[in-house]
Amino acid sequence: MVVDENYMAARFAELPDDELKMVVGKFRDDYTERALELAREELRRRGIEPTMEEPATGDAPSRKSEALSMSWANIYAATTGTSGAGSLFVYAVWGDHGNVRVAVLTAGSAALQLAVGIGLSRRRPWGWYLNLALLVGLSMTMCVIGVVFRAGFVVVPLVWPVLNGIYFVRRRKFFTGGAVRDQLT
Repeated sequence: MVVDENYMAARFAELPDDELKMVVGKFRDDYTERALELAREELRRRGIEPTMEEPATGDAPSRKSEALSMSWANIYAATTGTSGAGSLFVYAVWGDHGNVRVAVLTAGSAALQLAVGIGLSRRRPWGWYLNLALLVGLSMTMCVIGVVFRAGFVVVPLVWPVLNGIYFVRRRKFFTGGAVRDQLT
């Protein structure tokens, strides 16, 4: 994931001194080299000399490849956005064009999925909230399908929204301004 350097610098500027010291110290393995440079620059701007503490694990610093630093949030955002665009395409090609309710439902669902994909990929709070709404709506839809069709197969699709709901609730700070270290890995 590529994060705007101005955004990183602004986020580092908001951190208290002790948290910023941990970024360049014991949590340095969690950041890209450019992020560490920006954190060191912010410390120097504050008149604090960056120190090299041991990493949190006690291991030697590892060099992470930026090409491999894809988190589940990035994969999920890309899949959700692509799913929204794909559903519009499928409706355009094979949909029931005479039914206005189906068209509105498809367009609304696709717009929500696209917005969630964009919001999550840009780490925006509105993307996080829209995603929770999408996951709750998906869970409710699966429950209704299970009741209406008496389908036992609904348990499997319910796993997706529940597990992703737990994942994103635990990472709320990731989107709403908490720990910067998670945003840069």
